Amino acid sequence: SPPLLEIIDLGIIGLSVLTLPFSYKYYTLILLFYFIYKMILATGMPKFNLDYLKIIIHNNNFNLFILCFILWISRNKDIFLLIPILLHTGLYLIKGMNKYTQKNYLDPIINISSKIKDFYQYMEIFNILAVLIGFFLGYNRFYFIFIYIQFIKFRYYASADIREKINNIRVQLEIARTSSNIPFIRKLAEIAQKIGNAFSNGFFGGD
Repeated sequence: SPPLLEIIDLGIIGLSVLTLPFSYKYYTLILLFYFIYKMILATGMPKFNLDYLKIIIHNNNFNLFILCFILWISRNKDIFLLIPILLHTGLYLIKGMNKYTQKNYLDPIINISSKIKDFYQYMEIFNILAVLIGFFLGYNRFYFIFIYIQFIKFRYYASADIREKINNIRVQLEIARTSSNIPFIRKLAEIAQKIGNAFSNGFFGGD
């Protein structure tokens, strides 16, 4: 049988997933407690010094806590911003369930877990577009665009995985710009590079 901490862990995730269809607000509130709980388990009790600050900045649970906190206080209704969090916690829930089932029905999902992780991390980056579209559709206010851009900048600094994904996007854009035989694709890649550079230099405060 699973240890007590794992029961609590999976129970909080399960409760958050069950809450989502009924209340976006309470779903993000539960996740706030979940990611703080996971961060403390991984890093120890919070300490008021620079060494501990450096540790939590690079802790993925702290990063996701910040995103949930932003979504909770801004009352953002853009479902695309929740999908990476749903996939992250859902994958953890599936791994926990699979660990204690004898038949291993969930093995096919576990086998592609790295691809699922890559997908939701790329989605986390490209959700900048979802935030822009969400503003025009009335899901979020204009200031939220700048908040989310700064969050991705923070993720680029704090997460090696996100940094790798952004660098891969830059490489693919450069390949498309220099190697494509289709003028439209070359132009589109060039525009995307200019937008990315504008975000980096203007909103992010440098590369």
